[in-house]
Amino acid sequence: MPFLKIMKMIGTFQGLYFHATLQEEIDNLNKYLGIPKERCFLLPNFPSAPVRRNDYVKESGKIKILFMSRIQDKKNLYDAIRIVNQLKGEVLFDIYGPVESQAYWEKCQSEMEKAPDNVKVEYKGALAPAEAKKTYSHYDCLLFPTLSENYGHVIAEALLHDCPIVISKGTTPWDDVADYNAGGVARLDDLEGFVFELEKIAKMDRTEYHQLINRIRAYVDLKINVKTLKQEYQNLLDSISL
Repeated sequence: MPFLKIMKMIGTFQGLYFHATLQEEIDNLNKYLGIPKERCFLLPNFPSAPVRRNDYVKESGKIKILFMSRIQDKKNLYDAIRIVNQLKGEVLFDIYGPVESQAYWEKCQSEMEKAPDNVKVEYKGALAPAEAKKTYSHYDCLLFPTLSENYGHVIAEALLHDCPIVISKGTTPWDDVADYNAGGVARLDDLEGFVFELEKIAKMDRTEYHQLINRIRAYVDLKINVKTLKQEYQNLLDSISL
């Protein structure tokens, strides 16, 4: 807080404009930094261009699951591993992301060691952004039981890359994916709910899986209107440059 006070005193933020994805962020900019609300703009993050997976082959009875995020308590990798360890059939679970908390990572590793014979869990390290976008295409779904997200960029990226999601309920802006039958949502205190959603995907054959992808695309068109969002960003930049 002393640092912020000094920054305000010397006028560091004078004349700057701020982009926020939540009203709460604007309120905090005003409260803690004294930024006038008329210099704050509320717009969702701009997503990357969609990548289609028309030829992806999904095998019934098998599932390849992706976790991609920073490795720390809030992202809840520990519960993700516990969930995966309960799955039946042939399971591959790959983990990507930088380790931010060594103590938490060691806790996760201890759970990884409990994986049954049908479950293969591997840590693949951190990815550069360009590599991350290519990675979604190699997996049947993203598992992300996060404790809290302002937006959930990894969720949006997965959907845009035709990668189904299984996420925690009430912790991101994406709960309505379940209303469109375009993804799985479960409460954080209901690990069996996550297992149920993942096993639905595991049982899908190629035809059923591509039906799911088509529902995801319809959901994305409604939820992330790229053309409209692009115009809103252009309007924002035009208003600032006036």
